[in-house]
Amino acid sequence: MADDLIKLAEELRNVPEKDIGDEKKDIFLVTAKTLIEDGKSDDVKNLLSDNDFEGLIKCVGWDLVSILSFQITDKQDENTNNILDILNRIALVCNPKEILLALLEQVDKFLDNEHFRQYINPIQTALKRLPKHQSMSMSLVLSTFHAHFQTVRLPSSTDMNTTDQELLQQQDKSLETAARSLTTFLDFIAPFVFELHSSREKEVSGEVKEENEKMKVEIEKFLLKLLDYPLSQLDLAKPKPALQEGEEVSDEEISDNTFRCCAKQIMHYLRAMQCSYDRLIKYGKHNAWNYEKQAADAERDKKKTEEGGEEIDDNIKEQLNELLPLLGISCFAYLTIVEEMEEDYLPSIYSPLYLLELSLMYIISLFRRPEESSIAKGIELTFTLVNNMEDGSVSHEILDKSGYLEIGGSMERVMVNHPSRHLRQRAVQFLPMYIKKYDHHGRYKLLRHILSRTRHAGVAGLLVGIIKDQVAETLKSDEGTEWFTGIHLLDLLKIAMKLEKGPVSDLLEDSDKIMAVLNCLRFLILRDPVTENKSGIWSGLDSIENNYINVLEKGIELSKSHFKQELENLLQDMKRNKGQNSTKVDVSVSGVALPGLQPQQQLQVFKTAQHMLDMMASVLARLCEVIAEEKKKAAMSS
Repeated sequence: MADDLIKLAEELRNVPEKDIGDEKKDIFLVTAKTLIEDGKSDDVKNLLSDNDFEGLIKCVGWDLVSILSFQITDKQDENTNNILDILNRIALVCNPKEILLALLEQVDKFLDNEHFRQYINPIQTALKRLPKHQSMSMSLVLSTFHAHFQTVRLPSSTDMNTTDQELLQQQDKSLETAARSLTTFLDFIAPFVFELHSSREKEVSGEVKEENEKMKVEIEKFLLKLLDYPLSQLDLAKPKPALQEGEEVSDEEISDNTFRCCAKQIMHYLRAMQCSYDRLIKYGKHNAWNYEKQAADAERDKKKTEEGGEEIDDNIKEQLNELLPLLGISCFAYLTIVEEMEEDYLPSIYSPLYLLELSLMYIISLFRRPEESSIAKGIELTFTLVNNMEDGSVSHEILDKSGYLEIGGSMERVMVNHPSRHLRQRAVQFLPMYIKKYDHHGRYKLLRHILSRTRHAGVAGLLVGIIKDQVAETLKSDEGTEWFTGIHLLDLLKIAMKLEKGPVSDLLEDSDKIMAVLNCLRFLILRDPVTENKSGIWSGLDSIENNYINVLEKGIELSKSHFKQELENLLQDMKRNKGQNSTKVDVSVSGVALPGLQPQQQLQVFKTAQHMLDMMASVLARLCEVIAEEKKKAAMSS
């Protein structure tokens, strides 16, 4: 068969493409296909490597691509290497535009990533040979690449500690595939990036300059799409090695993971092409309405698919699709500001507050994602920007703008709902710091906003603690008296002291908030005697006693009686069932269901509940004593 191929080829040596008839073309393709399927692709490769057969290659190239595609495997054996060499030869000789379409057509047929990556080199070869309008073909190629990349599913790392996440990144097959694909795509566009970089130092025509700008736009959009997916959902933070006491490691000694290396490469490409960091960081603010419109249209599309509805105008949809990916720019902002990648390319005159304003949409978009790594980026981006502001430097008026109150709400949701302990702790660290950056009016406004909306006792307890510290600062310095004394302070306390169901409220569920309120009231009574009443606490004390202290006292008595009865019932059941198999019983304490508890476990739960109620009663009793003592002192002095 190889001899037949050589004999036929000799007849076609140095014959132009147009002079090769259909019959000989078909015979050649059948013969070549048989050889390739029999594992003798080296015979075809050796023949087509000869420059005398360029006319033959141009004639059969399109059809040969299809034949070769079905023989490509993910094995790096000799036959596969020969087939890839033939594809590269075809891409080098045939009409670049036609062969590019042929290769992309084959790419769309195969979802397997290993198979897909085999086409990268011939596609790059064909694309580099295009004489003009390269940007249009680049757009088609990169769209195909990105669509394919979105088929790679990433694993969830929720509930994992840092060590487990690192192991996941090292061992998970889908992450391994994503890493190889990312590296391949970035290697693919490297020559085009550096061609754009070097062309800026050359004298080029207006037409070439315009084409280069279009190419830059396409590559920039593709890079941001990679930051959108998968990189926004992966850990890109600088590794923190576990060190022994006294041990130090320089930055040069710390090796980055593959995804962080890819992120660095993307940022380097953006800078090499002289993409405006100033434009990118402002992009979200300048296109806020368009992004909201895009989100609304996406929701309408979803409803239309589910239940039928009005069509969205194609022109509007096309215009919105031209937007840069919001999550991609959000990841770009994170890498620039938090990870300090190419950070010197960002204008240094921007204040932290202005950067926060520009980054609001990015922060919120990261918080709205379900992935832990995306939320972590939102937290760290906010943390870095806010941490650079001076305490009390932000006016309360800025809270009337969209986004600033939402930051506090987003952090509160992380504190309450996120399964990651690390993220919950970071959110807890952030909230007091964020509140402190505002003037006193702003602090009051923010505290009132979050306190009135939260349904979580732990968050409410944290906020009451911040209020107590703020009042202490105000009493000490006389700053902020308008907002943390008198009617405004009593307003905050009234929200915190609200018991949803009066004396029958679930006190154990609200225990964090109740203990914080009691400690705050005790502090105020001791710190601000009735004779001074700078805080105004004494002016509202009658209402506090009637509507909170007395109600809470009654609630504690009811709860203690309830648990005492439950405990007695349990002890009687245990006595009756002594020597028999233990029965599991569902118990609910503090609003949390505890299913299937053994009697001994139930006993421990009830005792813990009683202990918490005793502690609450003790603090309440001490508060009442302090109030009585202060009233007595005031009466004696008058």
